[in-house]
Amino acid sequence: MMRLFEFQDHTPIHAYVLAADKDDAHELFGEYVLAQGGDPDDLLWRELEIKHLGDEERLVIREARSLTREGVVARRGGNQWVFVEPLGRSAPNDVSSP
Repeated sequence: MMRLFEFQDHTPIHAYVLAADKDDAHELFGEYVLAQGGDPDDLLWRELEIKHLGDEERLVIREARSLTREGVVARRGGNQWVFVEPLGRSAPNDVSSP
């Protein structure tokens, strides 16, 4: 089952992470923070239940969970949300091209 974590570094980098456990979530957000120019060694985090989110965030997380893979869910300006999945991790029932 995919668990929900909320992460933030000491800058305004903030995101939700869908992952199997805290270690995977920390690694995923750490990579995301590095890509955004943040410091992956200075992270605040907590595990959440979806019921603790606002309406907009709850809808976005439900949509991301339907993808059935680990990844980072982040707001990109205004009302645009993105799901960031690291390359090299395959989804269930993934079909690779030869």
